[in-house]
Amino acid sequence: NEQDSRKNHLIQIGDKKIAIIAVGEHEYTYALPNRMGIRPYDPYDTMEDIRSAKQVADYVVVMYHGAKEYCVVPSPRVRKLCRAMVQNGANLVMTQHSHCIGCREEFMGSEIVYGMGNFHFVKYPDKPVFNEGLMIRVDTENNYEITYIPVVTTPTGIRLANDAEKED
Repeated sequence: NEQDSRKNHLIQIGDKKIAIIAVGEHEYTYALPNRMGIRPYDPYDTMEDIRSAKQVADYVVVMYHGAKEYCVVPSPRVRKLCRAMVQNGANLVMTQHSHCIGCREEFMGSEIVYGMGNFHFVKYPDKPVFNEGLMIRVDTENNYEITYIPVVTTPTGIRLANDAEKED
């Protein structure tokens, strides 16, 4: 429900605590008082949730489902809200919903990825960017170093990108 959707997911890796905050906007599946669903993005509650997570976690990851479809560059509004997430304690902000791999930004020592591509939709031959995605690896043993792992969609799921696809 609405209250439960605001609980952060904590992962313990060795002596490190990682908080995962998943939030979405422009969705029809918001959690309501009497219905399960996603945590809705709210300019006040979301920032409070990030600050609360930072108090108990060593590293805070925000997965934000919002932004403009097929746009590799974030709008000024999305860029501003992602930067606000960092200013409130997020170490890594990843946006979804653009359905294409976007750009990245280092801001105040944190990483913002504006578009991770696709992982769920089957192959669309007429939309090449629809067939690409990025997984992001965070190395907790090496100062939270980030590695991007390109993937491509197939008719049955996803697979790691080959060398030529990685280059693209």
